[in-house]
Amino acid sequence: MKILVIGASNVDIIAKSNSKIILNDSNPGGHVIAFGGVGRNLAIDLAILGNQVTFITPLSQDSFGLMMIKETKKYGIELVGPKTNKSSIYLSIQDSSGDLHCAVSSMKSIDKITPDNLKKFIGVNNQYDIIICETNINVDSIKFISELDHPFKIVELVSSEKSIKAKNFLDGFNLVKGNKKEIHNLLGLSDPKKLYEKKFQFDILMTQGKKDAFYISKNISSYSFKETESVNTSGAGDAFLAGFISGLSNENPLKKGHESAIRALMSETSYIKVDKWSK
Repeated sequence: MKILVIGASNVDIIAKSNSKIILNDSNPGGHVIAFGGVGRNLAIDLAILGNQVTFITPLSQDSFGLMMIKETKKYGIELVGPKTNKSSIYLSIQDSSGDLHCAVSSMKSIDKITPDNLKKFIGVNNQYDIIICETNINVDSIKFISELDHPFKIVELVSSEKSIKAKNFLDGFNLVKGNKKEIHNLLGLSDPKKLYEKKFQFDILMTQGKKDAFYISKNISSYSFKETESVNTSGAGDAFLAGFISGLSNENPLKKGHESAIRALMSETSYIKVDKWSK
């Protein structure tokens, strides 16, 4: 499929403690520096899964940004967007099991994604089978994308707080993807049966961490996850959506989403790729 992704790219600095984190103290551990961002994770996962991907994101001209551009293009992704001077940084601290303990996100460059810039870089929107945006971008841009005359548009919710950006434009999308907390914050409920009874104009893809996932459309489909060890939980939700999209032509796209999420859970980076932790 030909897919357009619109969203964030940033430098991920991921530190992982060797043991239980002790607050207000130095914790021995390892770290990895990689390139992430919800939009970029999704673009790379989709490309790895065999899709033809165009990615619109701010293109920083500092050393990190130039490295990000080079690394992203290795996956065959067409990379376009407004130029910026400073890269976005996402600094995360993980416990010994790979679960997120806390993070600091510095992402001012994403403000460069505006409706005017999207008009410059989006090209002919009907050349894509799917258009995907995520809620790191600003409200005006989400509104602009929701109003595009295109048959299949997806919005991925990034966090409970940022999910609200899409609230007034949901009927302009065909699919809304988020975890249980994000869906509840956006729609006021998260019980699959109650969501189905609401008969929204859009489909809902909802994950519940390591438990299961629901696809609420004309019917309710569900998939229970197998217990699996994780190296890193960052990016698993993005990989799930990429797998789900890539499996839409199959009988069970939720299963394909789960398989992709497992590949992300076993990766030290935030997409379905395995690197070694630096020691």
